[in-house]
Amino acid sequence: MVHFACHGYSDPTNPTDSHLLLQKRGESGMVPDQLKVSTLLDTNVVSRAWIAYLSACSTAEVKDQSLRNESLKITNGFLAAGFSHVVGSLWSADDEVCVDMAASFYEALVRRRASSADPNKAVAEAVRDATLQIRA
Repeated sequence: MVHFACHGYSDPTNPTDSHLLLQKRGESGMVPDQLKVSTLLDTNVVSRAWIAYLSACSTAEVKDQSLRNESLKITNGFLAAGFSHVVGSLWSADDEVCVDMAASFYEALVRRRASSADPNKAVAEAVRDATLQIRA
């Protein structure tokens, strides 16, 4: 399981350039870095990759409507890389709501996993539970 809490960017002209904005250590300290869809498409994670939780803006958004059926977005990059489940956002996300949503999701996931024979169904139910709790 991986959890990213960062900025996301959906590229309107080249969806494979859509990315999560990260940081890495450079010679002069921390410098910006990107995890692009194109990189994810060339990646094969371990077969036990279960959930990628992307707490970032626009991770499931395709800005160029002529490409909306192509499924080239950040969330699908993680699916192509081998994750069974990816939680993302279709729009800009409020930081405070993201924190609350993630906490609700993980609490619901633990509860659902304990009571469900199907771990995949538990993920979907946890997303639903968290969404309903945030909207209440």
